[in-house]
Parts: sequence; structure tokens; C-alpha cells
Amino acid sequence: MTPFRFESDLERYLVEHLELLEPGLKLYEGKGKWGINYQIGTLRMDILAVDRKGGLVVIELKSNRGLPSVLGQLLGYMVAIRRGLAKEGQRVRGFIVCRWAEEHLLWAAAEVPGISVFEFYRGQGWCRVLGEPLEG
Repeated sequence: MTPFRFESDLERYLVEHLELLEPGLKLYEGKGKWGINYQIGTLRMDILAVDRKGGLVVIELKSNRGLPSVLGQLLGYMVAIRRGLAKEGQRVRGFIVCRWAEEHLLWAAAEVPGISVFEFYRGQGWCRVLGEPLEG
């Protein structure tokens, strides 16, 4: 397993391969903005994507450990997207992508609907550690 040295390396790779996380997932494009380092208000999220059903997916990247605190960060971004961008009734989900997820992060994320946690294995694909079934 070869880790991504920097979060920017992981981001660059993932933007080109979003379908590894979920079939049909595409980078957000709208209102004159792209979903890379998407900013809403004072918040800047790593990636904003759209699933095949038109739902928004906020993706938070960690090139190494996924700590429990990343869940709070992701939830803040999701609320900002829900209030400032999503249309009424549009689903907003969150993905955490990290090299490895701490057990406490997995416990906390399991209690929040719409959250998925992925561990990456560069060159060997992606592993969904926790989350809802893939969009069908």
C-alpha cells in the first residue's frame, strides 16, 4: 500500500476517479463554481460532488488518519450546503476518505445517517468501511 504523501495528492487523484467511491458520482459544477475546494460562506470543503440521483455529496479528505473530530468538520460543511446550496428536498450526504479510520470515528459516524467512511489503498482500490448501501 502506497499512501498519498499530501492531501492535495489524494484530492487530485480522487477528483479524476470519483466513481471509485460510488458509481455515477461526478464533480459538482454550478453557479460558476467547480466542486474542488468548494467555498460557501467562510467554509471551504475539499470536494463537492453530485450523485446519479442529483443528491449532493460533501467529501472530506485526510491523507492519513481519520480522527473523530473530522465528523464534526464534515457535518458543518453538510449543514452549510443544505442551507446555502441544496434545493428543497435535495439529499445531502457526506463521505470521509482517509488512509485509516480510528475506531471512535467509526462509532460516531455509525450514528449519523448519510455518512460513509472510506479507507484508501492506493493501487489496490477503495474500501468502504462504514456507510449506507451504494446508490442503486
